[in-house]
Amino acid sequence: MSSKPALRTLLAESHVADVAILVLLFRSLAEGIRVIGPQLKHASAFVFTAIAIRDIPYYELGLSPSERMELVQFLAHLISCLVAAASAWILSRWVYQVGPVRSLSERFKTLPRSSHV
Repeated sequence: MSSKPALRTLLAESHVADVAILVLLFRSLAEGIRVIGPQLKHASAFVFTAIAIRDIPYYELGLSPSERMELVQFLAHLISCLVAAASAWILSRWVYQVGPVRSLSERFKTLPRSSHV
């Protein structure tokens, strides 16, 4: 009687888990860049304005409708970034019992290398 291997074992032996972890990490990185990008733009505009007028720029309190939409987009990208990172971490811990970066680095060390001499 043959027993079926566990899903965890199949994923660890194939490269499916590695690819899934890598895609999730890249997705998390891309969403993180989308989170940080507009904030850096606003911060640099504030600093350049402060340098240009040699004083602290004046900003009205409260959010305009466009700023509210930016806040909604910021939160959506932040949630997507956190979900992708958590998914990569959970999958890696479930399959390899280590974090995603460590599991990928260990798996890339064991890939067969070819010498094109």
